[in-house]
Amino acid sequence: MVAAGWAVPSFVAETARLVEAGSPFAATASAAGRRVLVIVQYAGGNDGVNTLIPYGDPTYYSPNVRPALQIPRPTATTTDPKVIPLTDYVGLHPSLTRLKQRWDRDQVAIVQGVSYPNPNRSHFRGTDIWESAVPDRLEPKGWMGRYLQTCSCQRSDHLEALAVGMSSVPGTFWTEMALVPAVASIGSFRYAGVGGSNQRVIEIQTLRNALAQSDGHPEGEFLRQSILTALTDADILQAAASSYIPVGAYPTNGFGNSMKLVAQLVAADVGTSVFYVSIGGFDTRANQLANHASLLSTFDQAIDAFFQDMEAKGREDDVTVMTFSEFGRRLAGNGSAGSDHGIAAPMLLLGGSLKPGLHGAYPSLTDLDDGDLKMQIDFRSVYASVLQDWLNVAPGPILGGTFPTLGLFQTGSTTPTATPTPSITHTPTPTTGLATATPTATATPTLVGATATPTMTRTPTSTPVGAKPTKTPEPTRVPRPTRTPR
Repeated sequence: MVAAGWAVPSFVAETARLVEAGSPFAATASAAGRRVLVIVQYAGGNDGVNTLIPYGDPTYYSPNVRPALQIPRPTATTTDPKVIPLTDYVGLHPSLTRLKQRWDRDQVAIVQGVSYPNPNRSHFRGTDIWESAVPDRLEPKGWMGRYLQTCSCQRSDHLEALAVGMSSVPGTFWTEMALVPAVASIGSFRYAGVGGSNQRVIEIQTLRNALAQSDGHPEGEFLRQSILTALTDADILQAAASSYIPVGAYPTNGFGNSMKLVAQLVAADVGTSVFYVSIGGFDTRANQLANHASLLSTFDQAIDAFFQDMEAKGREDDVTVMTFSEFGRRLAGNGSAGSDHGIAAPMLLLGGSLKPGLHGAYPSLTDLDDGDLKMQIDFRSVYASVLQDWLNVAPGPILGGTFPTLGLFQTGSTTPTATPTPSITHTPTPTTGLATATPTATATPTLVGATATPTMTRTPTSTPVGAKPTKTPEPTRVPRPTRTPR
């Protein structure tokens, strides 16, 4: 279904996302050289401490910290899986062997200690904050939805953004007047008529004829164009998925299938620039060691297969993958061989155009915020870097404030494209070393996730927890050893 800013009759919403292959649709939009962003959500709250492991700090191996969750040092004599060293202080979880190979090829950037001021440990509210990029109030528009509304990149011949492997549109894309389908699978993204194939073709053509005339109203015109775009692109997506045989070996599960579909669509140049994929299960409150290892292994295999496909098509420099999770987890383990909701955690970025290595400083394991790792970098600085230096738009109007960029890309944008009047107005009120902003006014549209009657269902389940963060320095990038160029 589509993301829109007003109620859509159920039969229209359903028709907009379902289409029959084989109809006389428009040609595929060319996207050669188009920059692509793939957002990967670690749903549930990823344990950043055991993803990027501070094995060089003896505190990590203290018997009263997380004895049931400790990953052995690289030099340990045990036969258990060991930390994969990146530096003499931090290393990767042993499930991330393929990621380490990409690190060695200068295709990985890791931003350390990412969170936001006054963090919230609720799954729902935490996810809302990361999806909207507005921590201090409920914001009905997602940060990528605001991007789509201001980028002047929406066209009738392609879908600019897709949520893949999902049955509803994530809040990241929520906005007014921007079409973002949630494609659970290519098999479901087709018209299921009441008759045979000939009858379905007639039904589709009848719908097209009915949509040929504009009624002159902005909302009606948006709906008309959205349905026509969905009809066209559903056929393109069907053809793209069947026209390219992946090179990489994807895991045979939901996340693997989703990443394979993204690879097929990027390889086919269907014109989509932003993809969103989610892998769930990261709420590891119990029996974390085995479960977390399995999740990271799935991620590792799927992302490596994806980049094998990008390399086969010569697109590895055109694609950036960015991960996020609603929060990290506490340093200390709990009594169930797991970890509880925390604050700061790393964000991983992969691609051929990144400035590789570690960005920012690892949070202290002794100077904690009520038992949690303290924020080092505001996540909106990561978003600002992606918007400005990868998607080539000015981040301020989208994020509602000015946030330092981090130099995550080898070559940034030229001049960020001008954007119309921002959807968030603000009066900057910096509260930490990394600038934040307090918006003072905003539109209040109703929303559609992927339902016929739009409504915002998430509400905060807890009040913000934790003391206000201490003043933090601007992020610095930790240099890596010089390597032979690829």
